[in-house]
Amino acid sequence: MIFLKNIILLLISPGEGWKDIGKYTIPNNLLLGKLFYPSIGILALTSFIPYILGYINLSMQNVIIAAMIDFVKFFISMFAISYFVTGFYSDLFKKKTEINKINNFIVYNLTILVVFNILRILMPGFPFFDIFPLYIIYVVYRGLSYLNIPDARKKGFVSIVSLLLLIVPNGIKLILDLLIPNP
Repeated sequence: MIFLKNIILLLISPGEGWKDIGKYTIPNNLLLGKLFYPSIGILALTSFIPYILGYINLSMQNVIIAAMIDFVKFFISMFAISYFVTGFYSDLFKKKTEINKINNFIVYNLTILVVFNILRILMPGFPFFDIFPLYIIYVVYRGLSYLNIPDARKKGFVSIVSLLLLIVPNGIKLILDLLIPNP
C-alpha cells in the first residue's frame, strides 16, 4: 500500500511525494515486483475494457496484440531508460545505493505514465489525457532533490530523463506496431 500512496502523492504533489519516498530505502526489485509489474499488468488488462464495452470495433486478436504491446513497451522501457540514464550520468550514479535510487526514480515515473495510459483507455474521448504525460516533466523536476543532482546539471538531467521517459515507450510501441502484423 505504501507504493500506491507514493504514486498518489506524486500525482497530487510531486515535491511531497519525493520527500516521502526519500525517507525509505526500497530495493529496486521489490518496487518492480510490488508496483511496476502489477501496474503494467493492469494496463494490459485495461486494454480489454473498450472491447468488452463495445467502444472499439476490433477483433479479439487485435485487442490481445494491443495489450501485449502496452505491457512490453513499458517493461522494456524500464531497462532501456535505466541503461541510458546510468550511462549518461555514470559519474553521478556510481554506488549501488545511487543506482538503486535512480532505478526507483525511473520506476515511479514510468508508473505514473502507466496510470495516465490506464486513464486514457478508461476515459476515451478526453484529449486531456493525450497531453497529460507532459506532466512527467514536472514530476522529474521535483525529483531532483531526491536524487541530489548538482545545480549545474539539473537542466540537462531533467531534459534528458524527461525525453527518455516520453520517447522510449512510444518508440518501442512504434517498433512493435511495425513488427507485429495486424490482421
